Amino acid sequence: MFYKQFSLIAIFFLFTNSVISQQAEAYKVTRTDLPGMEEVRLATYGESSLWGYINGGADLYLEYGFAELLSQDIVWESEPFKIDVYLMNSPESAFGIFSVSRYSCKQSGKVGAFDCINPYQVQVAHGNLYLSIMAHNGTDKSMELATKIAQAIVKKHKAKPVSFPSLAQNESIAISSSKVKLIKGMLGLQNAYTSLESTFNEIVDFNVWIQPVVIDGLSVDVVTASFQRAEDFDAVLARANAKGLPNKKISSTKLVILRGEGVMQKDDLFKQIF
Repeated sequence: MFYKQFSLIAIFFLFTNSVISQQAEAYKVTRTDLPGMEEVRLATYGESSLWGYINGGADLYLEYGFAELLSQDIVWESEPFKIDVYLMNSPESAFGIFSVSRYSCKQSGKVGAFDCINPYQVQVAHGNLYLSIMAHNGTDKSMELATKIAQAIVKKHKAKPVSFPSLAQNESIAISSSKVKLIKGMLGLQNAYTSLESTFNEIVDFNVWIQPVVIDGLSVDVVTASFQRAEDFDAVLARANAKGLPNKKISSTKLVILRGEGVMQKDDLFKQIF
């Protein structure tokens, strides 16, 4: 009986890994996508093997909800590129990784709603995919070609939208969408929003949305934190109060904190936001 159950479990995991691998393989680029390209390397990585590819960086992806990585090195029009397609567990997980990884964006909006383009890298969050296309030469031509590679991959995936938290009832509030971040856990907080690190210290299983807004000319970060456990909510609320951080309880596991220069002197900000 034990061996029968073990065999069924083994078959289940083999089937699951096979399905994931087939999903990852669907996003590799070919000569049909990019006429004249040459593939140099192709590999896939799961949770256990991700460490061998990005070493210490694996923890951050696992924290966000990582499924599999398809990695491909190609040469196209005499230019070398490294293509990494991360399959995440949800559109929110993919957007979250993108939001804390993007940097030096020179262009955006050429691949999708969430992209960051510079001469050395094109980053995209599209549905549950996070794409990173590295352009080694860093020229305008490299950036243009890398953008086309990202566009070719995005066409292969029917994306589900990201569910952003509801924020403002006041339509006059301007949200800086290009700066919105989703943080899942302490590693994300340490990488992208260190000012709240001590407030969330030793807290587990939480999500934090950072939504920058402008209210009456004041730049404010609306921090919406959701917790799995009521005791974690209580601990963060107590720390926020002890530090004098303006906050509003939304539910027993959801808290909004306002951050920014001058927010402590504004008593009516929450009335304008909600």
